[in-house]
Amino acid sequence: MTRGPHREPHGDHLGAAHAEDGILNWRWWTPKEPADTTDALWPPQLPRLLAELDTFRPPA
Repeated sequence: MTRGPHREPHGDHLGAAHAEDGILNWRWWTPKEPADTTDALWPPQLPRLLAELDTFRPPA
């Protein structure tokens, strides 16, 4: 997870790397979208992890 400007990935090797890793598709998600999707997510507990990360505050 990162926060920053929306950018498209690029590079001559990207398609081959995705195919090698078994990545069929990718897209950007807002922090709330994974909780509402019926798409398969990895890890399956991603919505819960994102919710926990959103509320995490490091000790002062």
